[in-house]
Amino acid sequence: MINPFIKQLSLSIEQTSFSQSLQGMEWIVAVVQTIHILAVCTLMTAMMMSNLKVLGILNRNHVLYPLASVLKVPAHIAIFVLFLTGLVMIIGEPARALLNPIFQLKMVLLIAAIVCSIYSAIAQKKLANDFFGNSNNQLFQKLIAIISIGLWLSILFAGRWIAYT
Repeated sequence: MINPFIKQLSLSIEQTSFSQSLQGMEWIVAVVQTIHILAVCTLMTAMMMSNLKVLGILNRNHVLYPLASVLKVPAHIAIFVLFLTGLVMIIGEPARALLNPIFQLKMVLLIAAIVCSIYSAIAQKKLANDFFGNSNNQLFQKLIAIISIGLWLSILFAGRWIAYT
């Protein structure tokens, strides 16, 4: 069932001049989606590398280990770009996004993944300062990393699924 508030919000956005302008330019959707997909690739790479590092798959001797730290800044930029391009896509086609249950699922998964990632980053800093390295905490960190990988992959699939619903 469609939430009346979301339906009204969608209609209100669709009637704005900016939304009307975006709908009139067919090429803008393709350009914005391309930029969005490139930012998704950047963020997914950073998140996967970070989680693989936590899981111990990328150890200090692994050739890709330094890349996990280098990708932090591009990941932050990608989040900003994803927010902007996502906003443009929502404004350009509000009904396609806001009224779509897969889009709504994607947003819930995104919130969960962000919470997991923030928690993991905070815990990693605490773990780095813990001289004795609590093994229960490390096990919990690995569990969070596995959950995070699942969430990010689910977000990726949901994003693609939106196009078919």
